Amino acid sequence: MRTPVITFDCDGVLANFTKMLTAVVNARFGTEYTQDWPDYNASNFESAHIDAGFDMVLEEPHFWGLLESYPGTPFQKIGNMLFEGVFTGYVVSRRRDPIGGNAAAQTRYWLNERGLTHLQGVIVGNQDRAVLLTLLGSDAHLDDFGDQVLELRARGVNAYLLDRSWNQDTEIDPQYRVASVDEFLERVVAQFLPAEAVKTYFSPPQITDLVSVHHPLPASETARLIRETNFQFSGLAEASQA
Repeated sequence: MRTPVITFDCDGVLANFTKMLTAVVNARFGTEYTQDWPDYNASNFESAHIDAGFDMVLEEPHFWGLLESYPGTPFQKIGNMLFEGVFTGYVVSRRRDPIGGNAAAQTRYWLNERGLTHLQGVIVGNQDRAVLLTLLGSDAHLDDFGDQVLELRARGVNAYLLDRSWNQDTEIDPQYRVASVDEFLERVVAQFLPAEAVKTYFSPPQITDLVSVHHPLPASETARLIRETNFQFSGLAEASQA
């Protein structure tokens, strides 16, 4: 079986770009904009404010490395799956280099800090997203920009829309909208994986994120021990020291 290729957009999916951009704009102009934008084009901002915000992003050399991640994002699970070679992963972004900084390097550092050290690639730039994902051989892609997901699907890319406040007006078949990154993994990515991998990472959901035992065993072995000890943490700890 061919190893599936899974791709993720970064901002709005893994990294909370809107929170920091909104904070920058509010600090500069004394405004009270919310990070939960009503649409992707940020029409809740005055045009002068949003334009200035994007300029200020480029003036901060370390901006991309300072973003928060979204709470509940299963970085450990994704990282374990990448480490075990369950799928080949790429993160793509249209980020631009800030003055005196490198967007690609900061993105890679940010992802590494969250455990995604075994990504096949981190691709930053203003490429045609459909062409890029097709060249990468993406079997499934997760994005937060509604119009982009619609375009990708129209051009033959198996893209899914992550539910965010700014894409609620996107008219898309509900089967291509997911409520969380975990749902994307469990409902979409799992269908490309061997049965053993599905059992390892989705029995029960998020088990590889919820259990932390200090031992050198790989994630698949950890999950097997958890299942076979009937999810008794003490039994897992004993087995890990055997």
